[in-house]
Amino acid sequence: MFAEDNSFRYFTFREYLSYVAAAYKTKLPDVAELVRGFHFEDHTDTLLKDLSTDSKKKAFLITAFALKQPLLLLDEPVNGLDFQSTEYLYQLIAGYKEYGTVLFSSHILESITLTSDRVLVLEEGQIRRSFEGGEINAANIREALYDENEL
Repeated sequence: MFAEDNSFRYFTFREYLSYVAAAYKTKLPDVAELVRGFHFEDHTDTLLKDLSTDSKKKAFLITAFALKQPLLLLDEPVNGLDFQSTEYLYQLIAGYKEYGTVLFSSHILESITLTSDRVLVLEEGQIRRSFEGGEINAANIREALYDENEL
């Protein structure tokens, strides 16, 4: 799932979900719990082009989590989400171990510290630092991002 995606503008959420499930050759998943969790009930039959940024993000997240693939790639997943949906997303990410791995990029420190088992800090396409378990905290990550040449 990308931070911004304008594909499938003339699909409703339900049509998009059906298309993606077919592309992955899987049966149409039951998304009722995800729809409720993201407070998306009023938007399932709306064209994606007519959804707000927040609602469009929810449509893509619901689809991504519903398919339960072994690897879920998310680009800036909390951008544009309301507070309640962000909290729900954190729960989904933390609970995804049952199905596979979530790999996500984020500039939001809270997202990283609340959901990650392993953190890679990248600089110019290279891994600058790696953190696991108890090492994952705001202070360590800030230190890894600190560049003494920026003073």
